[in-house]
Amino acid sequence: EDIPPEVSVLAEPVAVALHGFHRVEGKAITPKSVAIIGSGTIGLCSLLVARARAIEQVLVLDPIAEKLERARSFGGKAVQIESSDDLGQITNKVENELGTKPDLVIDAVGIKASFDQAVEMLAEGGTILLIGNLAKQVELPLQTVVSNEISLIGTYGFDLKAFEEAVEILPGIESELATFIEGHCSLEETPEVMTALAKGERQALKIVIDFPSS
Repeated sequence: EDIPPEVSVLAEPVAVALHGFHRVEGKAITPKSVAIIGSGTIGLCSLLVARARAIEQVLVLDPIAEKLERARSFGGKAVQIESSDDLGQITNKVENELGTKPDLVIDAVGIKASFDQAVEMLAEGGTILLIGNLAKQVELPLQTVVSNEISLIGTYGFDLKAFEEAVEILPGIESELATFIEGHCSLEETPEVMTALAKGERQALKIVIDFPSS
């Protein structure tokens, strides 16, 4: 009850991340090290959920340095992806940061490049949690998946169990979630704001639409 409404609504993306972890845990998988591809809302919520589960080794990858600073402030390690990096170079950066290959990779982007990177960097016998959902299809490197005994787990949305747990853990991550809010607008301003976001004319992780109290 003490959490501001604009932070409370972020229980929804936290629940999405939690549902993914529930899918992994439901298969008796207990990761010791996690790499998260993408430091958008879901990637950062995945970091916060991993932290709430006391997973010590959590790393976030992204090409944008400013996003990675937020990940670091949340207690995660970070690797910046350069345009000149190939899959092997990024994998080496991750291994250097973690000291090992991650046994869980969360693809919070969902495109060919992120999926290829997830397969490349994952430890043998590890798991890829597919939570990003942009590309309709990606090519599956079947030989690598089979030889390295990789598990692929898809996850979408959330259920009541995940939402209830999200509400329960909100007090412990309230300060981090509050930084997601990078703007407010009225209902009347929403079409203009959404258009500016879509065109890249405005950057914001989350914008809250305020309704009149009366």
